[in-house]
Amino acid sequence: MKILAVLLVLCATGAAQAETALQKSCENYMRKPTDSQAIEVVATAMGYTTTELCQLPHLLDIYVDRRNFLNKKNEIEPHIWVTLHYNEHSCQYFVREADLVVTRKNCYNTW
Repeated sequence: MKILAVLLVLCATGAAQAETALQKSCENYMRKPTDSQAIEVVATAMGYTTTELCQLPHLLDIYVDRRNFLNKKNEIEPHIWVTLHYNEHSCQYFVREADLVVTRKNCYNTW
């Protein structure tokens, strides 16, 4: 019985730490206007508010970076690259900075 109690405490602690890490990740990016706008665009595309996205129980981390793509006219289009890391997969969303539209998205298995 003691072993079961210890396992429950460890699981609860691990879940709380994961939630805290995600909240810190969200808060970090919310301080930067373009990052927070891109996360909001991704959340809306997924049918969530930004707060709901940042509180998803299966979402472990959010990563935001920059990436450039060439359009059909061979012009550089800056994008904000938002990656959502889950337990068993990750999804990338590329949000064009000029008009805040998701132009590309894909998910991949992380196993």
